[in-house]
Amino acid sequence: MSYEDSVGYRKKFPILWLRPRYRQCDTPDEIAARRECILAVRQALSEIPPEQAGLLVVRYCEGMTLRDLAKWEGVGVSAVSERIKAAARRFRVALRRRRPDLCLTDFSEVV
Repeated sequence: MSYEDSVGYRKKFPILWLRPRYRQCDTPDEIAARRECILAVRQALSEIPPEQAGLLVVRYCEGMTLRDLAKWEGVGVSAVSERIKAAARRFRVALRRRRPDLCLTDFSEVV
């Protein structure tokens, strides 16, 4: 995905995938904690290159397969896999700077 595609994707699909989802059983403390977590994730995503952030969003939030991403980017599946791993490493570092107590294995814990 090129930088322009990533920016275009973000404009076309604003950060709807990082809006808090509330359940009836959520307490005010749980809601506040989820909001803080979402803010930390947004800030961490803004610290990494837009191309890498776009890959993470499309892969984990939109559920695009590696094969589809490879076709979209015009590269092999292994290349996309390595790009996603590199993006995830940068994201984890950026997230740890903001919230050392927060350890996400994927975005599904937030959204």
